[in-house]
Amino acid sequence: MARPHRWAIYCRKAGNPASPLEENCRGGKPAAAVDSALPTGYAGPMLKRLARQFAAFAGVGAVATAAHYAVLALLVEAASLRASLAALIGFTVGGVVSYVLNRRFTFDSARSHAAAVPRFAVVAGVAFVLTGLLMEVLTTRAGLHWLVAQVITTGIVLVWTFLGNRFWTFRDAA
Repeated sequence: MARPHRWAIYCRKAGNPASPLEENCRGGKPAAAVDSALPTGYAGPMLKRLARQFAAFAGVGAVATAAHYAVLALLVEAASLRASLAALIGFTVGGVVSYVLNRRFTFDSARSHAAAVPRFAVVAGVAFVLTGLLMEVLTTRAGLHWLVAQVITTGIVLVWTFLGNRFWTFRDAA
């Protein structure tokens, strides 16, 4: 069975009869015009949805980051653990929070956990390695305080994880 065009999937999810694409999505088959080009007025709703998702992602990220930073601070300050190792432990705690909240609130994905968890793990694995490398370089080589290094690292990793999760992990299977 052929996979539906991605714009048809967007339209079906929108469920808005006033949508300029609604008539093109009947039966799950987009009109030829939808396959070849976006109809006039389509970019606005798509960008609004993307902006809303990014805002939700950032909100969930704030909660996950709070968990991450709390573990990081506790391990560095109370347990005298090396900042790069403590950051990775905190990252793992934040990752669990992130998966649960993003799946439900940000992307409202219908992809099964069996399909989404391995993809999330790959995106998180890349982010995990980036976190460790950036924290090590920024604290030991650049001489930054661990908290400043973590803020910089968080900003870089945020972009990677949003794009990876938005366009791969939680994209609904067709």
